[in-house]
Amino acid sequence: MNGFAAGRPRRFLSHTDVGSSPNFSNQRFQKLVDGDRVTINGRPYHIVIIPDEETALRLPKDFPVEDASAYRRALSILREAAQITQRLSDRLSDSQDGKTTEGVGLLIKHMNELSPEFAQQIRGYLLAIIKNIDNFDKIRGSVFVPPCSRERFESEIGLLPADAKTSFDWNAWLDHLYNPVPKATEGFYLFETKGDWERFEASLGVDYARLKLIVQKRFERALNGAPDMKNMEKYDVASQKLMDLQRNALKKVLALAENETASGMCTRVRIRVGEDAKISFSAVNYTTEFRPELDKLADLLAKVRAALPERATELRGVLEAQEKWCRIENADTDWGLTRSEWLAAKNPRDILDCNVTCEEKVALLGAKSTFQLLVSQHDQILPALQPVWETVTARASESNINTVLLRTLIVGGFASNYVISGEKLPDPANQPQYKSSTFTNTTVAVQVRAEAEAIAKATGRTIEEALALSPTAILATCLHEFRHTRGDHAKFLGEYANYVEESNAQTGPIFYTPVFAPEMMDAIAVFEALWTPIRRARQGPLEAHSRSDLVLIDEYLKAGAVEIVEKDGKYMLHVTDLDKLVQTAHRLGLQMCLWEKGVPLDLQSSYMKPFDPANPDQGILIIKEAVNDMRLRDLVPVEPGEPESRSEREKRVIAEVKDYFSDEHMRQVAKKLEPILEGLRDVSQPLVVIPSDWRIAALVA
Repeated sequence: MNGFAAGRPRRFLSHTDVGSSPNFSNQRFQKLVDGDRVTINGRPYHIVIIPDEETALRLPKDFPVEDASAYRRALSILREAAQITQRLSDRLSDSQDGKTTEGVGLLIKHMNELSPEFAQQIRGYLLAIIKNIDNFDKIRGSVFVPPCSRERFESEIGLLPADAKTSFDWNAWLDHLYNPVPKATEGFYLFETKGDWERFEASLGVDYARLKLIVQKRFERALNGAPDMKNMEKYDVASQKLMDLQRNALKKVLALAENETASGMCTRVRIRVGEDAKISFSAVNYTTEFRPELDKLADLLAKVRAALPERATELRGVLEAQEKWCRIENADTDWGLTRSEWLAAKNPRDILDCNVTCEEKVALLGAKSTFQLLVSQHDQILPALQPVWETVTARASESNINTVLLRTLIVGGFASNYVISGEKLPDPANQPQYKSSTFTNTTVAVQVRAEAEAIAKATGRTIEEALALSPTAILATCLHEFRHTRGDHAKFLGEYANYVEESNAQTGPIFYTPVFAPEMMDAIAVFEALWTPIRRARQGPLEAHSRSDLVLIDEYLKAGAVEIVEKDGKYMLHVTDLDKLVQTAHRLGLQMCLWEKGVPLDLQSSYMKPFDPANPDQGILIIKEAVNDMRLRDLVPVEPGEPESRSEREKRVIAEVKDYFSDEHMRQVAKKLEPILEGLRDVSQPLVVIPSDWRIAALVA
C-alpha cells in the first residue's frame, strides 16, 4: 500500500531482536549522548536523555524480596507491551502504515553492518524519524531532508545481510524518504493505492502543481548543498501550504453527514479517488483494524496482573479493566474514551500506575486517537512545593478529583515522541472520578533542563536563573492539569474544542498561583507568560498547544501586562504589570469556559468580574450563573421577539472560536514574536527521549 509493494516483514522488530544481533554489543558507531548536537533540516538540535536513574523502579528499603521480584517481572512484561503500543502508534502516525519506521528499525538492528562513518552520519536523522514517525516534521509540516544522497543510502543498504535486504522493499522506502511532499493525512487516513494519491494530487489544480515544484526544488537544494536556513524556512512555508490545500480538499468531503464514521476518533480510514476525482472513504474501527495487536496487548496485561503481588489491589483492577477493553470487538465510536475504572495511583502502596489509553478528544484531519502505554511511580513532592501541593490536593479531593505526582518509568506509543508532562483522565463530564497527574521527571527535563539557554535569552535571565525554574515548571504543570478539571470539553466545537480547553487550562498557572503560592508569582510569570509562548512559537504556530499559548500572549500584550523589549540589540519578553497579567488570565479562563457552555462573546460581558484571590472558586459560581441564565433565555426572550435557542447561540460561538484560533490569527501573533525568535535562531532546540523504545535505546547512550 502507498507505494510499498513488498509484503510486510514476517514480524516487527522488538528489543529482543536487537539484543540477539551478534554484532550489536560491539558497535562500530558512537551513540548519541546527552547534550550532543545534531542538525536536522538545517536547524540545530541537542539531545536530552532522561537517564535510567530517573526512570528506574524505586522500592522502599524494607520492601519484601518476593514482592520486589514480582514488580520487576511485571515491569519486564510491561516493556514488551510498550513495544506493541509503539508499533500501533507508528502505524497510525505514518502515511506508509508503519513501513517508514520498519525500515528505520531494520537499519538500527544492522547498524554494525553499515560503514561506521555512514552510521555516524545518519544516527540523528534516524532518531528524528522515530520521534516524528513519518520522516515528516509534524510541527512545521516538512519532510526531513536525508543527510546524504540516495545513491549513498542504496550502497549502504547493499551491505545488509541477505535476509534484511529481501524481507523489505527498500526501493519503496527510499522513494518515500526522498519524496519532499508531506501528507496531511498521516497514517490515520491511508490512500488505498499510489494511483489514488496521484489522482488526488492531480485534482488539486494548477496552484498545487506549481507549489509542488517549488517544494521539490527547495528540497533538492537542501539535499545537494550546505544547510541554508533561509532555504529551509521557505521550504517549510511552501510545504505547509501544500498540506493546507490537501487538508481543505479532504475536509469538504469529510464534512458530509455520510462520512461521520470516517471522522470518528478510533477509525482507520482508507481513501479512494476515482478517475473523475471523486473522493470516497471506507472506515474500520481500531478494534477490527488492529485486532491481532490488541489481543497480544490484552494477553500481556493479563500476564502483568498475574505477576503482581496481591497487595497491588488498585493496579490489578485497572489492568483487568484495560485487558477487557483491548478485547472488545466492533466497538462504537466512544471505544477510545478513557474509563473511570482506569483510575489508579491513588494509593502509593500499589507502587506503580499503568495507563493504556487511546484517547484524543477530537478527530482532526490527519490526527485521531493513537495508542500509548505509560507506566509511572509515585514521586516525592519538592519541599518548595509542599504547601501548594497540600492545598491543591485538598481542594481537588473536595470535587472527587485524585491529584498525583508521578515519575515516568516506561513509555510506549505516541508519548515516546512527545514526552508528556501532565495528564488528565477521564473527562470530568458525568464521570464519578477524575485523575490529574503531573510527571515530575519529564516536566523538568522537557521544560527547563532542555531549554535553559533559550529561556535565558528570551527572558533576559541567566542560565543559572533559568535552571532554577525547575520547581516552577512542576507547579505550572500541576496547576494547568488542575485547571483542566474546571473546564468542560465541548463536543459541539468539533476540532476547536481542544484549543479552547487547552487555553482555559493554560490560564490556571497564572491566576491560581496568587491563591496557592504567591511567593512563586514572579517565577511563574517568567516561565508561563514569557517563556512558554516562545517555546510554542518555536515549535510552530499551528501546533495544537501552540495555539493556546499564542492567543494568551496576544491578550497579555494587548492588556499591557507583558511587552517586547530591546536590550543591546536583542529582543526579549518582559512582564510590566503582574496584576494585569493575573486579571487577564482570569478573564480569558472565564471566556473559554463560557464558550464551552455555548455563551457568545456579546453575552459574556456581564459575567466578567475582577478576579478575587480570596475566592478561587469564583469562576465556578460565575459559570453556574451563566448556565442558569442561558436556560431562562431559551424560555423567555430578554428583548422583544423570539428567544434565541441554544443551537443558535452555539453556532455563534463556533464562528467566534474559529476566528479566534484561525491559522491566520496564529501566524499574525507569531509574527509579533519574530524578533525574539530571530535571536534564538542559533540556539539549538531539544530532542528529548526516554529510551524505553528499543530503537531509541540503540541510538543513545
